[in-house]
Amino acid sequence: MKTKLYSALVFCVLLLTTTSCSSDGSDAAPVPELPATSENIENYTYKDNETETLKLINEYRVDKGLSSLQVSNYISLKCSQHNQYMIANKKLSHDNFESRSADITKTLNAISVGENLAFNYTTPQAALTGWVNSPPHLEILVGNYSHFGIAISVDSSTGKNYYTTIFAKL
Repeated sequence: MKTKLYSALVFCVLLLTTTSCSSDGSDAAPVPELPATSENIENYTYKDNETETLKLINEYRVDKGLSSLQVSNYISLKCSQHNQYMIANKKLSHDNFESRSADITKTLNAISVGENLAFNYTTPQAALTGWVNSPPHLEILVGNYSHFGIAISVDSSTGKNYYTTIFAKL
């Protein structure tokens, strides 16, 4: 009972502190940060295409009657690290997801963690459409999560975009 009450209280606080993540047209658009808690133990500077993707995901969720998600810099850092791994290995993969999930679970006390990847999409809307049109990716997109992070990285040798989004229920 205490856990449910605490979860409800945390959800209400997060809901009241959620703000828009819209792009301002600069190279590094600011994203509202979490309160100074363990969820915000890392700094992460969001690029315009990342803030646009975060915004589109939250708009999609709200349109489906779901709650919007709170951005976690820590999770975004983990997404960026995974993108660098995929670029170095020249492949789209969920390699080492168990390790990323365990790290997020331990660091942020997450209850559950999910991950969506995308490759070679040129716009955030195209990536979102790809996830929505894929049942396994859609299941994660509309899952019972409270937080998420994103990184979009370009392979400098090919010019192709790698997207990693990680969702967590805290």
